[in-house]
Amino acid sequence: MIAISLMALSQDLRAALTPFDGKATSLLGEAEAAFGRQVAYIEALITLIGDAGPYVGSGATWLLKSFLEHGGALSAEQTQTLIAALPSGDDAHWSTQLHLCQSMRYLDLSGVGASSLRSSSLWLWVEPLLTHKRPFLRAWSLDALAHLAREHKAYQADFEKALQRASKDEAASVRARAHRSILD
Repeated sequence: MIAISLMALSQDLRAALTPFDGKATSLLGEAEAAFGRQVAYIEALITLIGDAGPYVGSGATWLLKSFLEHGGALSAEQTQTLIAALPSGDDAHWSTQLHLCQSMRYLDLSGVGASSLRSSSLWLWVEPLLTHKRPFLRAWSLDALAHLAREHKAYQADFEKALQRASKDEAASVRARAHRSILD
């Protein structure tokens, strides 16, 4: 296997993700098979999270989530880079936000100071999603906050307040995730 530069890999991955329509995950599996063993794969995915292409960011976050779900891990530096790259609510497709929320449980945030997280893009990113119009985003942002509170007790009060609100949510998926968060 020939290692290619981060810039070249990002460009190649972007080209592979551009045809993604938000539904055909077989295309994402092909991209994962083609590029997943490259040294800079995770860094390339992180650079694509905020891409302006309609579903490029969504495809990149789906691939990142797949990597993590299959036992992959991010280094402390990659985690910091990911947190810094989180796209704001107005700049991200809802599926990009969803994949990132679903990925949070796999990240080791213990090396990131709680006070720096409070002012970081992670907290500023998660908080508005707790009241998002899409139920799955409300549910999975609660899961992300639960993970943050488990790793940093400074977020426990925020989590408990969000948990109370979620347990009364009109959407069953949000109530179920609230219940699951208690059990985790």
